Amino acid sequence: MPGGPPAPRRSRRAGPAGGGDGVALHAARRRGPGQPGLHLRFDGAPQGSVLRARTALHDTWTNSSGSGCYGPRDVVANLLPLGFDAGLKGALGGLLTGSTQQLFDPRTRPVTDLPGWLREVGASVLVASPAIMRGVVTTLPPGDRLDTLSRVTMGGETVHAAQLAAIRSVVRPDCEIRNRYGSTETGLLSEFRLLPGDPVPDGAVPVGWPVEGMQFLVEDEHGEQRQHGTGRLLVHSRWLTEGYWGAPDVTATAYSGSADGVRTFRTNDVARIDEDGCVTLLGRTDHSVKIRGHLVAPGEVDAALFALPEVREAVVVGVEGSEQTRLVAYVVPAVQRLDAATVRRAVREVLPGFMVPQDVVFLTALPRTERGKLDRAALPAPPVRGGVTPPNTDWERVVGAEFARALGLDEVGLHDDFFELGGDSLAAEALLAAMGAEMGVPARVLSTTLLQESPTVSSFAEAVRRRRAPEHPTMIRLRGEGSRPPLFCIAGAGGVAVGFRSLALRLGPDQPVWALQMHGMENRGRPDWSVRAIARRHVVAVRSVQPQGPYRLAGHSLGGIVALEMAHQLRAAGGGGRVGGRPRLLPAGARCLSSGDRRGAAPTGEADRGAGAHRDRPR
Repeated sequence: MPGGPPAPRRSRRAGPAGGGDGVALHAARRRGPGQPGLHLRFDGAPQGSVLRARTALHDTWTNSSGSGCYGPRDVVANLLPLGFDAGLKGALGGLLTGSTQQLFDPRTRPVTDLPGWLREVGASVLVASPAIMRGVVTTLPPGDRLDTLSRVTMGGETVHAAQLAAIRSVVRPDCEIRNRYGSTETGLLSEFRLLPGDPVPDGAVPVGWPVEGMQFLVEDEHGEQRQHGTGRLLVHSRWLTEGYWGAPDVTATAYSGSADGVRTFRTNDVARIDEDGCVTLLGRTDHSVKIRGHLVAPGEVDAALFALPEVREAVVVGVEGSEQTRLVAYVVPAVQRLDAATVRRAVREVLPGFMVPQDVVFLTALPRTERGKLDRAALPAPPVRGGVTPPNTDWERVVGAEFARALGLDEVGLHDDFFELGGDSLAAEALLAAMGAEMGVPARVLSTTLLQESPTVSSFAEAVRRRRAPEHPTMIRLRGEGSRPPLFCIAGAGGVAVGFRSLALRLGPDQPVWALQMHGMENRGRPDWSVRAIARRHVVAVRSVQPQGPYRLAGHSLGGIVALEMAHQLRAAGGGGRVGGRPRLLPAGARCLSSGDRRGAAPTGEADRGAGAHRDRPR
């Protein structure tokens, strides 16, 4: 049916979908406004939407046979409640196409029942929310698949690349996945179809191209309408609802008409329309916030968080403060150990500093409505932040300003930790270079070792003022407490010891971690020109901390070769410690995953059980 839904009182055949024949249908006579449909406004007040029968029929046709989603030979598993627009349209789609509609209510049945139920009813099409699909993928037993499905259709909230890839991994290779976008006021607007063999797009998955009878424009902050670009999304169509029941003022704000019958609806969504017409949603207009003079769509930060393998779910919101608005990230970890500094550091790698969340709140799950949508109103209150403690002296003010510049922040408090604010080894080097070049601090004083030992503005300013040398010139303590044997990490050529800090955080509070770098890297001194000499110096430092074995060593790049030589020297030195094994090579920023997923984990070698012994891998 390329020309749209059936005209009034005229019989047309629905276009084929799912390999079946069309069915003859008769449209209802156009008789004015139809029944109100429920619409939830952004302030939470229920507001009825008036739609004509012809409009409802067009939307039902577009959702089903008009878009080729399903036809009379399909068995459609509908997981959306019938009390809401999307679920009701699914039931009407069954009447329109002659398809079999099977209903599964995730509010009363656990998602663990779904795979078996899909096989039982022989479902070929699954219609569900992204949240439900996440639950299905997470709880699906290893090796199990949703092997009856030829199409999966989602809508209602943003889908991210990692979620799409996870869904694809549990369906048949020939299964098509659709990401849809629509609203009560407009019906189905667009869809993105991931066909078998197509690459998964990066970041937030687009909502695709407009369906039959819909046209998109974006309106920028100056009120100019464009076919491409970023702004508030506008919908032009003759298939919109009539407006809001009993609310002419609200209707006049959201809708506008034209002489040819095509009307415009102003959505509350911020979107980007690419040159080819593909649409990606960036967030809601009522969710956008001003951070340090920049307009931020939190959805962009959401996408950065969802790209992290350590994050299962996340949402970022703007929180009004007494002086300024701040971003708060609510994160559901996918691993056992995840800290706020790691989250902020990861965002800083891909987004400007003003888009880095100031607070990170960890949850076991994001709150959801009965429809499976994110319930922002039910998010817990963010932590109460006191005001930034200002510096006490001119010197502290200078150091604080350099901290802020290196971190891309407006200001840093006297007691704020450089690394907890998201600083990494590159930011640390930038800070030290600036202090050396602009404030004349001698190079022999400045080192990432000193910054690790004194990470706050207050402590670092005092350490530099006193020209205090670090505890060990070539070794730093990244985590000193814990019951497990210490792990000594050796940096490679040109690497600094502080680069292992993120690894130390992921190993947990019970694992002491020390890191070593080559002599002369950040202090004056003749470098060691052989692996044996480097190892000899490192062995002295290691034994000053741990006189007896067993010793656990790990190395990055050349550091792995040095660690192997250290193992030989420690074995030869005796001293009651049994030394053996071969140190493992690992990247300085290696990420340790949970025990359920060791891919990408950074193993260590334990030098106490003879060659080849590798016990106690990081968990």
